[in-house]
Amino acid sequence: SHLMYFKLPNGLVESAFGDTCDDGNSIINDGCSVQCQTEAGFTCTGSPSVCTSICGDGILVSGYENCDDGVNGVLVGCKPGCISGALSTFNCTGGNATSPTVCTPYVPS
Repeated sequence: SHLMYFKLPNGLVESAFGDTCDDGNSIINDGCSVQCQTEAGFTCTGSPSVCTSICGDGILVSGYENCDDGVNGVLVGCKPGCISGALSTFNCTGGNATSPTVCTPYVPS
């Protein structure tokens, strides 16, 4: 017979279970999933894991960022830190977990 093991978040990153993170909770979309995997748009370190959104990766993490048009860590129209919106010389809209914020130069009328 085959035994199935289910690991619950316990704050310990356990590579034997395939953990890439473990923040000790079952909250989704906080950077570390219930299955103890780092979620898209985040980086996690430590045990228990502390997860932070990655500004400049082109993944807009709802609740953590409001503007991320980045490619390889370089922002074009979003302000540094990805939490303060667009630079005054750009109009930026949209963005989600699968597509970046789109920024176009602001043209006064």
